[in-house]
Amino acid sequence: MSTEAWRTERKKQCCLIRNSKCAVEKENVPVERIVSLALAQALGAWRSERTITERATRGSREEFLAVLAKAPDVEPEEYDRLPDDLKSAK
Repeated sequence: MSTEAWRTERKKQCCLIRNSKCAVEKENVPVERIVSLALAQALGAWRSERTITERATRGSREEFLAVLAKAPDVEPEEYDRLPDDLKSAK
């Protein structure tokens, strides 16, 4: 590992430790709880990414478009419309 890479990694570690200490103090929980929550979140994200990737390999653009073509081309019901401030400019 180069000196620059080591310094960058060290800065990340210090930032992580500092943020962990702040979270422990703010939430009044043991550091082990913070670490276990972070680990669970990371594992869940990796699992989700893997699941989406696996499903994508089984998918077919042609089949997707065929299903989409069956959907009626009508305006949504009033209760299902986006508010004007959330609509993107076209």
